[in-house]
Order: sequence, then C-alpha cells, then structure tokens
Amino acid sequence: MADVQPRPGTAAVDPAPVGPAPHAPTRAVAPPPAEPAQDAARGRRPAPNQLLALALAVGFVVAGAAGWAVTGGMAWNGHDHTRTLAGFAVNPLHNAVHLAVGLAGLVLWRRPGGVRGYGLLVAVLYAAVLVYGLVAAGRTWDVLNVNPADNVLHLVTVVLGLVVAAWPRPAGRLRGPAAGPEFRDAA
Repeated sequence: MADVQPRPGTAAVDPAPVGPAPHAPTRAVAPPPAEPAQDAARGRRPAPNQLLALALAVGFVVAGAAGWAVTGGMAWNGHDHTRTLAGFAVNPLHNAVHLAVGLAGLVLWRRPGGVRGYGLLVAVLYAAVLVYGLVAAGRTWDVLNVNPADNVLHLVTVVLGLVVAAWPRPAGRLRGPAAGPEFRDAA
C-alpha cells in the first residue's frame, strides 16, 4: 500500500470506515405524531367535542360579560332576583365563575386531552353548582344568586360537559401503543 501524503496546508485524515459505525442504531425512530395544534395548522378539522367545548366556552364568556351589565353596582355575592339575564339570576360572583370557566375553555378546547379535561371540569363544577342551587335557591345565604331556571341550565351544562369529556377519539389521533410502532425497521 502506498503512503499517501496530504497536500500542503491540509491535515491528514484517516479514510472513513466502509461499514456502519458500531454505535449506529439498527432501527430508525418513528417521528412523533402531530400535535392537535399542528393538526389545525395543517387544515384538519376539530373534533365535534372540541367544537362543543368552544361553543360552551364562548357562551360562558358572553354570559359572564353580559351579566356584568345586569349586575352593575350589586354586592359581590348579593341575591336580587329582579336582576336577571334572560330569566337567569346572576350576581358579580356568578358572573366571575362564568368568565373563569369560559376562559379556561378558550385555552383548553384545541387539544384532545385539554378538551376532555375541560369537559370534566364543566361537568364536575356544574354538578356541584346544581346541587348547591337545589338547596340554596331562594335562601338568604345564597351567594351565587341561583333560581330554578339556573338549576335547569346547570343540569343541561353538566350533560354537555360529560358529552365533551366522553366523546370518542377520532380515528388517526390515537395515543400510546395503538398509535403505531415505536420503531420502524431501517431495512
């Protein structure tokens, strides 16, 4: 074998090995599945439960904001059933709950895990408010200012929250081992 000399001004380099490097993986790692936020950016349509969660969130924000117009100057936890929003009794505390739940929905509706959590939050929170309203409506200690119409709406809200949380995952958006093999054969 002839002795190869490097050109002037360059460093000597060992020839590259012909075979695979001993540390090279034999299997290629599959790319992670696209995130739902990326799905929307790629033009994929949101799932029905995501749209329902968005509608609930917007409804809560609108109800909370409109409620402030009705309850202006009212005590934070007052109960004046003459101040209603479309027949539903409200007060500033009640409005704040609507706004908080609505803003949470606006943050969580895009991701499948987030939308399910939001559905559970709505279902559990409004189930508690429903039970509270069944006991507290018309009482002097009713800090949320609920009336029978509120109780019916809270029951409907619990059902809608459960629908959002329990909606089946769309095909192609599975997580975990069912989403596909973790490794693909390189050959």
